[in-house]
Amino acid sequence: YSNLTQGIYYLNVTANDTVGESSNSSTRTILIDRTNPNITLSSPANNTYTNVTSQNFTANITENLGIANITLWIYNYTNSLINQTTLIGYATGTLETTAGIVVSLVDNIYSWFYNAYDWAGNLFTPAYNYTITIDTLPPSISSIFYSPNITAQLDPNTQLIFNATINDTWAGVNTVILQFYNGTWRNYSMSRNSGTNLNGNYNTSLTLNSINDSYTFNIWYNDSSGNY
Repeated sequence: YSNLTQGIYYLNVTANDTVGESSNSSTRTILIDRTNPNITLSSPANNTYTNVTSQNFTANITENLGIANITLWIYNYTNSLINQTTLIGYATGTLETTAGIVVSLVDNIYSWFYNAYDWAGNLFTPAYNYTITIDTLPPSISSIFYSPNITAQLDPNTQLIFNATINDTWAGVNTVILQFYNGTWRNYSMSRNSGTNLNGNYNTSLTLNSINDSYTFNIWYNDSSGNY
């Protein structure tokens, strides 16, 4: 036979002689499959930032004739292989499954994906990876500058300019707020005017009240993983 379509075929041979004696061979199974499996990465979502170190990496896998095995691959920021876990034992004819493997990770940036083989040896690997950033540490502030110098007394209606240098290791600084108090807390968003979200300078300005008053200030900040 030639030009067979994809599918599962069963083959056996029966022979007989001129006196009517016959014999049958055992039945052989032949699988013809030219189609790769398909994988849809699920969770964690691409470009996730989190402070949760234990993650369930999930994907949906489909196949036209049967899934043989599935492998999860995780690489860190320096492209070192961190995890390689293969799932096997799928029943013959399994055409769809959801894979989920729980992995505990340390602070770093990771890329991850699944690949899958079918019983004919066809391999599918996604065209792109998902990324996840694990960051359990809050940002840190390394310097605060203000102009004029508010350790001295200032006149009413003076404009104050605040600058703060804030650092974060993995996820990057997300929000910086100047909190200013003179009986009521007021929030002023601070914008990055130089550097990166891993090491940047943030500033804002405000004008003091037109009457004599005393003030307290605080700078609040967090990163993209929710640490503060």
